[in-house]
Amino acid sequence: MEHLKGISMTTNINAYSAANAVTAMQNRSTNTYGIKDTADNIEVNWNAIFGAGSPYSSVTVSDTNAPISISGTQYNAALKNNPSVMASNLKTMTSNTASANYAGLTVTGISDAKTLAAAIGDSHVTQIKVQMSVADIKRSLTTLTASSKIAASGITATPTSPATTPQLDLSYAQFKALGGTDNGVIASTSALSKFSGFNFAITDASVAQAGSLTIGGVSKISSVAIKDSGANIQT
Repeated sequence: MEHLKGISMTTNINAYSAANAVTAMQNRSTNTYGIKDTADNIEVNWNAIFGAGSPYSSVTVSDTNAPISISGTQYNAALKNNPSVMASNLKTMTSNTASANYAGLTVTGISDAKTLAAAIGDSHVTQIKVQMSVADIKRSLTTLTASSKIAASGITATPTSPATTPQLDLSYAQFKALGGTDNGVIASTSALSKFSGFNFAITDASVAQAGSLTIGGVSKISSVAIKDSGANIQT
């Protein structure tokens, strides 16, 4: 089990300073401990708090809902190693004596659909950043674009070698529904604006629709495939 660094720890009868925390753990007479400290200290000690065999039964953020940022790997370890804390005993102080559910967790670098779904459904998590393969992003497109927890520019593709610009295929209807405009520019607060570094290949556009779209530049559209009547295409 990792040692805690600069963090306050409590039992049902004692409160320990950071200097005495390690000695207290080595000589503990109870099986579980609670932690109450700042978000910064909890973030630094996240791996120790949520490591395998960790004895902590509650974690309280003393500065109300101050942000804590962890990786997807750290988040999964917490769910696995201390599910009771993650379920109902991760708290934040709302006054000197009262506490409530903590809601200030940012999870970064999520790389799979299972972790993404867990973070979206977790009331502790307020912001999510993902880095997935383009194929996995396509499979999770509905989830990614529907969640308000996805951060601005929070969707990135796993780097490839050699490096290439990731491309996402969207029908014209999808493009418009997710925040694309008639001329191809992406609305700044739309779901599509959360995709960082992507180009978009548009399919199923009518001749008229394709004629209004700008390819390249600020539009981020790399190509347009037309689907229309023979008469319109000939025209």
